Amino acid sequence: TIRDIRGAAAITETRLALDGLGDKLQDEAFKVTADVTFVAKDPQPYTLTGAINIPGFDVGAFLRSANPKEAPALETKVAISAKLNGRGATGPDLEQNAYGQFSVTGSKGILRALGNKGQVAEAASAVLGLFGAITGSDASVAAGQFAGELKAMLFDRFTMQVDRDVDLNLRLTSLEFISPATRLTGSGTIKYEKGVRIADQPLHVELQLAGKEHLAVLLGNLNLLTGQKDDKGYAPMSSLFVVSGTPSHPDSSQLWKIVGSAAASAAVLAAAKALDGLSH
Repeated sequence: TIRDIRGAAAITETRLALDGLGDKLQDEAFKVTADVTFVAKDPQPYTLTGAINIPGFDVGAFLRSANPKEAPALETKVAISAKLNGRGATGPDLEQNAYGQFSVTGSKGILRALGNKGQVAEAASAVLGLFGAITGSDASVAAGQFAGELKAMLFDRFTMQVDRDVDLNLRLTSLEFISPATRLTGSGTIKYEKGVRIADQPLHVELQLAGKEHLAVLLGNLNLLTGQKDDKGYAPMSSLFVVSGTPSHPDSSQLWKIVGSAAASAAVLAAAKALDGLSH
């Protein structure tokens, strides 16, 4: 809900200027500076340049409104700084067609998108952990523990750079979730579909997971490390993976195929060694 609008405006026959317009969204104040010009002879007579600053947008509440029956894929409060441009045939058309660059910085939070709504990670944790205990496979035990870690991944900081292009797609040029043990980085797109909420538009993000401390040990037991360190000292996974679906219903099944394949291969080797030991 937007309320408590305040600010200064200058209006002429061909121009609307908003300077330091203050408002509230989700009970958090934000500011808008915008300049809208009108040239009657142009096919798209309205032109926009502007900036928006939102200091405390609740991502979890936004996603929960789109999918109230499930815990949101991401919970954090973010500061958003945006520079906008656009052209339109009408005022509403101008608003809809606005594009530009967004800088997003988030506080501590929880990422559930890698848990594939929790069910896959929870099942993998139980089944792989039990299988590992039976076969003696460190990799299967690690896979179960790894699934438990990512079901609800805690992070200390979240940053993202977003461009909304002239086709109105959101291009996630960079994103990072980071904690002492975990670093998740990547880029991707949210493809624009007319009349569909952003939370329900098609998502495609390619991600790199890297770990320190216990997470690096788990990835190592799964034989999923590159053997190198990234620029912040984290040990990266050897395989990138894609999260698809939508922002409100992310699909991380590709990650779990990679982890499951690694655990299964290691379990087969462990079982073969155990049988070989029994035969001697």
